[in-house]
Amino acid sequence: MSSTALPLILALDVATTTGCAEGRPGEKPRTWKWQLGKAGSTRPERLFSLLSHLSEHLAVSKPKIIVIEAPMSLRGVDTMMLLFGAVGVCEAVARGRGVNDVILANVQTVRRYFVDRSRFKETNDGKKAVMAKCQALGWNPQGYDEADAAAVWAWACHTRYPRHAQHVEPLLIGSEGR
Repeated sequence: MSSTALPLILALDVATTTGCAEGRPGEKPRTWKWQLGKAGSTRPERLFSLLSHLSEHLAVSKPKIIVIEAPMSLRGVDTMMLLFGAVGVCEAVARGRGVNDVILANVQTVRRYFVDRSRFKETNDGKKAVMAKCQALGWNPQGYDEADAAAVWAWACHTRYPRHAQHVEPLLIGSEGR
């Protein structure tokens, strides 16, 4: 099966700065981010921004699968409501745009697959390990949000299309990635 016959997969690390990664299994993902409002924006403003960005993107891109990093380690009610609300917005927009395959990805499961560790002492240690792996693969995410989305994308490719997914194991990626 050629990579063009495989479905386009969109991965999202939803937060105030939402990291995005998209591509077909076996290809290099394209990464970018959406800033959901300015400092001081309300939760409804940020959620509407996500709704607008995602709806516009899906109208053009047409992925078949959307994978969302599931919320965890919540720091207060406002953060919890934003993250859970963001997942709901993504699911609703996906359904409205005809994407019926939406997956929630556990960050620890993704990291266990992508960097061979699921827990880190400091939050940024996990993010740094994910960024380093992305760079070793020859991917060029611009920041942790994009790197996290790329890791979620890689996990989804491996989970759904293991024969076609890009290898992330150290012995198989070589010095310049794949």
